[in-house]
Amino acid sequence: MKRREFIKTITVAGIFLGTTVANFTTVAIAATADKLVDMKNAMVVALQYVHDVKDAQNRGAEKSAQYCSGCALYTGAPGSDQGPCVLFAANAPKQEVKAKGWCVSWAKKS
Repeated sequence: MKRREFIKTITVAGIFLGTTVANFTTVAIAATADKLVDMKNAMVVALQYVHDVKDAQNRGAEKSAQYCSGCALYTGAPGSDQGPCVLFAANAPKQEVKAKGWCVSWAKKS
């Protein structure tokens, strides 16, 4: 293989590989978002769940450290960005909440 052909092959392969990696990343992000609870779900609305604790309407100052990740009902892996919540188990596969989320049923993890 000549040098010029080698460079063309490497360039084309690099473009293909870069596009493929970008597509897999997009699919992975979309798949993660697909697992999140539907914000229009009646249970989600009733529990006043929000993806970001800063958006909570009825959360007082004494509740500033209440995040889904610190709740007894959250079953996501420690350090994960989101995970399943026992309250939304019936909504499978859309049963995950954000670790920085909040709802009125928050209970301190022991």
